[in-house]
Amino acid sequence: MRQIYRFLWLESLVILMLAFVVANFPAQAADTSQHTSFLKKLSGTWKGRGILRRKLSANKEPVSCRLDGNWKSDRLNLTYICLGVDVRFESKGFLAYKTATNRYTGTWYTSGQNTEARVEGTKNGNRLNLILNGKHPKTSKPVSSKLVISLRSAARLVNTIRMRDSNTGKTFEVFAVTFSR
Repeated sequence: MRQIYRFLWLESLVILMLAFVVANFPAQAADTSQHTSFLKKLSGTWKGRGILRRKLSANKEPVSCRLDGNWKSDRLNLTYICLGVDVRFESKGFLAYKTATNRYTGTWYTSGQNTEARVEGTKNGNRLNLILNGKHPKTSKPVSSKLVISLRSAARLVNTIRMRDSNTGKTFEVFAVTFSR
């Protein structure tokens, strides 16, 4: 009789576990779909104007930028090309949504400065809040910045990068560009 109760208890436990997995699977799939559809909205060609400030003590330089977003399989490949009076840079990277961690991850590379960074962050509404962690190209000291990608509408996108000045500890805006298509 005890064996029958143990068997029924074990069977009930397995059924409950399966019910939990089945009930939550569609929610996870929908959640992933929501995040990947947000990344897909960033696909295409965007053109914009804004400012670049290389360090806290420097003047803000006007820049014109082009952003190309290309969705492939499970990630968004991004390429920024920006031109100013005496500056030109190209940054490339990718973003992907990871269901297991509920975070966006990727890598970032800026030519000319030969900097590479790991990217990680979250989405809040139509806004990605991303942290870029890398090393300073000359000193190899850790460097961190915050990139915010804000989708204001289907045709308007705002990107800002803020970082902390290593000498003063003050946070300042390095890059702010409003894109449209």
